[in-house]
Amino acid sequence: LIGVALSAAAGLFTARFTSEPDRVRWQEQAQSAALDEQAMRRALVNHPGDPVLPLVGANIALRARDPRALRFVNRAIELAPAWSSTHILLAQVLAARGLRSQALLETRLAATLSARYHPAAARLLLAMQVTDEELDRVVPTGPTGTELLRTLGAAAVNAPRGAVIDERLLARDPTDVSAWTRVAGRARSRGDRAAETRAWEEILRIRPTEAGGCLGLADMHLARTDDRAAVDDAERALGRCALGVREGYEYLRRTAILRARRGDTDGMRRAIDQLLERSGADADQRIAVFALRGQLELELRHESAALSAYELADSMSAPRHPYLASVIRIAHAMGDQGRVRNACMTLREDAELPSDVRPLCNGTAGAAPDRGPAPSPDTTQPIGADP
Repeated sequence: LIGVALSAAAGLFTARFTSEPDRVRWQEQAQSAALDEQAMRRALVNHPGDPVLPLVGANIALRARDPRALRFVNRAIELAPAWSSTHILLAQVLAARGLRSQALLETRLAATLSARYHPAAARLLLAMQVTDEELDRVVPTGPTGTELLRTLGAAAVNAPRGAVIDERLLARDPTDVSAWTRVAGRARSRGDRAAETRAWEEILRIRPTEAGGCLGLADMHLARTDDRAAVDDAERALGRCALGVREGYEYLRRTAILRARRGDTDGMRRAIDQLLERSGADADQRIAVFALRGQLELELRHESAALSAYELADSMSAPRHPYLASVIRIAHAMGDQGRVRNACMTLREDAELPSDVRPLCNGTAGAAPDRGPAPSPDTTQPIGADP
């Protein structure tokens, strides 16, 4: 297999090389190959000036944890010292051998030579779990380093070093909205409302005509379900959205939620109608809107309207039936056992029963009250998603 891979790789390039090939092209030649040293030697003798051949060999050897990987990548660097691919591959080989400082040096060089290899550099640095000091050493100065930090930040949203990476990025470019958005998300996850507010305010300052800042602030306040002032704060946040944003789907979606939180049934339904009009022929979006109406009607204790909305969302989702469990819960609470039986028969055919729905379908939960309290929506789920 290696002979085939090497022959194919050799045919891609002429005797002289003036630019680096796309790494994917030579990686594809190495897929499912096993290192055949004799075939490699013959190929190198026949094509002594081709740096792609030792790159293929190094890549195969690295995946196989073959110690010959270092020899092959060193040969590639001799032939193409200005190619980022040779240096990032050497960094991977060195990291696999535990030669951390040298691996970081090669990663920095690869990132400096070409931004095309920033994603590969970012993956390696995250896999190595670099320290703060190592991060400062490996990221180049100037625009190249800033772009590497952008790539790292996007890849490290949930990584341990994510916050440090974004801190370094914002020190270089305080207008990076993606970094501020990640800062806001981390602040929310740890319950730091002041830090989250600062992040959304920065986004509003940087891009006042875009949706991110005002909608982020609104979401932050809407998440405060135990605070009566939250609804007023959310409405003020939405009031800061630019005119163009107010015509968009996400603005209308939050408006519907806000109206429901205020107990304004008519206002919520008007917003839902606007959302449906905005959704046009987009089936997935229309399903999400009907599911959102189901959840909001339930919050407002309009069980019959909630049931109808969830049934419509579920029928449009067939054959997946993601909202049928909600239909069963609400129908049971309303005492509509005919709807419960029909829904349970459909659900049994297509999916496993959720643990709280199983007794309803098995008939072991007892008779439902004539008109008991409405089942509470699961507020831990995203609005519009079935609990």
